Amino acid sequence: MFKRVLAVVLGFVTGFVLVTLIHSISARMYPPPEELITQDTEALKAYFSSLPTKARYIILAAHAIGCFGAAYIASKFADSYKFHLGMLVGLMMLVAGASYNLASYSPIWAFAADVISSLCFAYLGAKWGSISRQTA
Repeated sequence: MFKRVLAVVLGFVTGFVLVTLIHSISARMYPPPEELITQDTEALKAYFSSLPTKARYIILAAHAIGCFGAAYIASKFADSYKFHLGMLVGLMMLVAGASYNLASYSPIWAFAADVISSLCFAYLGAKWGSISRQTA
């Protein structure tokens, strides 16, 4: 039981770290204006809508890679229910990514692509992480 809980925590932390690292790349390439006030929703909406498509692709990649890494680590470290725990953590990361897209006023194509790619990568991470090697 403890090992499964630890696997979920490690998976979520791994996914969070991956997403944060890749988001920081996007923030360095496309920094927000210094005068941006985060409490001003209209200013935030204008900033996020001014982001180029390349920045959206980086964010999409961050969420997909984060889902994969989180699901892979969770299913790799779990002692049982490997695939299910990997998918659980991957879906938690998917929800976090979707809420980011909603908060950042993403266009509908970016939101849909993010959800679909995150789901696919969470599945792949859980599937690959749950494969155990047989030793001879």
